Amino acid sequence: EFYGEGRKTAAKLRESGISSETDLIGRSLTKQFDYARSLLIPWVIIIGKKEAEGNSVTLRNMKTGKESTLAFSEAIKKINSKEGAAA
Repeated sequence: EFYGEGRKTAAKLRESGISSETDLIGRSLTKQFDYARSLLIPWVIIIGKKEAEGNSVTLRNMKTGKESTLAFSEAIKKINSKEGAAA
């Protein structure tokens, strides 16, 4: 339902120099997390109804499982921070 938002977000991440991909085969969120963990991807951005309506993203640290709902610009800063590099 929010795939278009995900594509736009992935493009913005790439413009910011952050590698990104979106799920093209419609896996469940759990399966997407499993996939990210298998590739040692440190961060996952989740976009659902709440995020689309609030013009925000939920950023999940795949090492700790901690999630934060942030403005996109704040998510970029967190991913690029020392904390993000250590994830």
